Amino acid sequence: MASENEDQFSITAARHYFTFNYSNYENLPNGEKVSSPVFIAFGHGWVIDCFPQGEQNFADGFVSIFLRLVDKSSQASVRFELRIPHKNGVPHLDKLHRFHYGIFLKQNATVGHSFFIKRTHLISEYLKDGGFQICCTFFHTEKTLKESPTIEYPWPQSSICQELGKVLSSGDMADVTIEVGGKTFKVHKLVLALQSPVFKAELYGDMAEAKSGCVKINDMEAVVFEAMINFMYTNNFHYYKIKDENKLKMVKDLLVAADRYSLDELKLTCEEMLCQNIKVDSVVTSLGLAELYNCPRLKDDCLSFIAKASNYRSVTLQEAYINLMHTFPSLLKELEDKASKKPQY
Repeated sequence: MASENEDQFSITAARHYFTFNYSNYENLPNGEKVSSPVFIAFGHGWVIDCFPQGEQNFADGFVSIFLRLVDKSSQASVRFELRIPHKNGVPHLDKLHRFHYGIFLKQNATVGHSFFIKRTHLISEYLKDGGFQICCTFFHTEKTLKESPTIEYPWPQSSICQELGKVLSSGDMADVTIEVGGKTFKVHKLVLALQSPVFKAELYGDMAEAKSGCVKINDMEAVVFEAMINFMYTNNFHYYKIKDENKLKMVKDLLVAADRYSLDELKLTCEEMLCQNIKVDSVVTSLGLAELYNCPRLKDDCLSFIAKASNYRSVTLQEAYINLMHTFPSLLKELEDKASKKPQY
């Protein structure tokens, strides 16, 4: 039991709701935002930025949402959740919430998500009377003295995504078994069907798998399937658990799996990761994936990287590059167009 003078740890929370009138801003061009009024949380001023047509070209078709620090000469580190409540008060498993741990180093620094929700999904599931709500909840853990005045709230012990992660781990109430690479996974048909139209057809359609209760997946490693299925249940990709030498391969394999099962959010997540890891020895493979699996942002970033004078020779002399251009000759024209626009260094 803590003594009277002993330091204690407390968890505080602050929740803010804002209503955005989507019908007034749905025709804003890509890259333009609507911002909430400034609000105060944990001694800092914040706004929520909403991009109805996406933050940048690669996010076209999505609504982008970010939290922005507006204090001058200030820094902040906070854990927060951005959430759009369902129009009928029913959380949707696919887009329940997005947790972030944000480090804001300067005024107008932002943390959020370019692909927060598909615009069509927002309109069909979340729009009510032409608008929708964004809920921003801050969770802040700090060491405080016992006499410090603090309003304490219980830390949320679970969420739907966390609970789904638990039943995935335990196999509790599982109603189908999937075999991949010699390993079996006990999963839940409803969860898979809600996330993937491909699984929905396999598990609830006329295919044999729907009747047998056992599905065998070929041409995929068990570790890739495990990462994919974990994302489907928890909306989280445990990238940090993968050994460094295997990370890039895992992300590429996971992108292919996401495309195969029409998991758009996972595919976009993998695409973002690959965009952040473009190097001379990996750009050709990434460009091939981008062209084969329709990843426009990754394709553009790869072509821009190759077009730079400092990279061009090192990449174009590779046998893999020559083979890729034979397979997709249109890429050569696109690269020439990009390189001719302006000098790249």
